[in-house]
Amino acid sequence: MTEQILFLAERQKVLRKISRTKRELETPDLPADQKKNMKSLLRSYRVQLNYILNYPKDQKYISLFPSKSSSSGEVVGTATEVRRAELLASIKKAMKGGEMDAEPETNYIVMEKERSDEEMPDADEGWSGSEPEQREQKLPNKVKNRPVEPRSPDQSSERLNDDFFEASSD
Repeated sequence: MTEQILFLAERQKVLRKISRTKRELETPDLPADQKKNMKSLLRSYRVQLNYILNYPKDQKYISLFPSKSSSSGEVVGTATEVRRAELLASIKKAMKGGEMDAEPETNYIVMEKERSDEEMPDADEGWSGSEPEQREQKLPNKVKNRPVEPRSPDQSSERLNDDFFEASSD
């Protein structure tokens, strides 16, 4: 669970950096040397995004932005740093070779939109009464298994007769 939260936080951080860098590159009065630096920075952010999106699912996720200190005060594992550097280098090579997307943020946004469209039913489909098993599958567990208790006439009259909303005569 914590790996997934870390993954989501890092993905969001890198996506924000990419969009900020793109906006800054679009400014017309940007000097040539600064523009070159911004383009190289954008390339490194795209490599990081590909790292996050294409990280092997069967391996424990290695953070791109590790915490600076550990609880014992020792240097954080060099084997981890070496593994992260190897993965980043292989992703950079794959991007140059055309094996990986050079602009992963554009495809990622399109994929997210398509995924959210698939999860939502169309207006014509809706939740008609003819598909109760499909409706059951979409409901969260709390709603599915909650018992419904009918109210007796005594319970409703008790609620009406309580003095909670009575005006105080101060």
